[in-house]
Amino acid sequence: MRAGWILAVLPCVFLFVLGDKVVDLWMGDGYSNWRLIAILTGGSLIPIATSAVVTILIGMNEHGRVAKRSIQLSIVSLGVAAAVLYYYGWSLEIAALIIVLPSNIGIGLVAMVIGCNILHVSATDYLMEVLLRPVTIGAVCAVALWSVREFGPDSAWQVLLLGAVIQAGIILALMQDDVRAALKSLK
Repeated sequence: MRAGWILAVLPCVFLFVLGDKVVDLWMGDGYSNWRLIAILTGGSLIPIATSAVVTILIGMNEHGRVAKRSIQLSIVSLGVAAAVLYYYGWSLEIAALIIVLPSNIGIGLVAMVIGCNILHVSATDYLMEVLLRPVTIGAVCAVALWSVREFGPDSAWQVLLLGAVIQAGIILALMQDDVRAALKSLK
């Protein structure tokens, strides 16, 4: 479960902080919307991270519980979305939130809770053994990438290259034991 979080947190943090630079590099200046990219990237984190749990539940033939609760919460989310649309009006960011929230709550959080229940993992164990390290690494990377964004070069490709090098260095520094074990297993 922790590997799923690490594999989800690192690219999501990179895109959350520097996603608009990726769009600038890809399409040119004037097309990126950092808030929209941040919402969509942040909204992808929990469903990506819990996909391993969902796969385990499918293998155990327990995925119906997640699906049932996800549908129920999606219906509730649609009601909330209608109220938000009425109050705030339509925008790309609101549309992104309407897309993101049901998948985060429905698939992401429900899969976590039901998965922990079925697999007999306590909330404390999940927080300490599964979430703590990926969230810590993600927070360190986010601060470093935000520093590159604010104080680094102006060119999108230079910011992205510098950000990728710094994030790789942080990952190698904070995950030395995991990297050594992975390299050793390849021999």
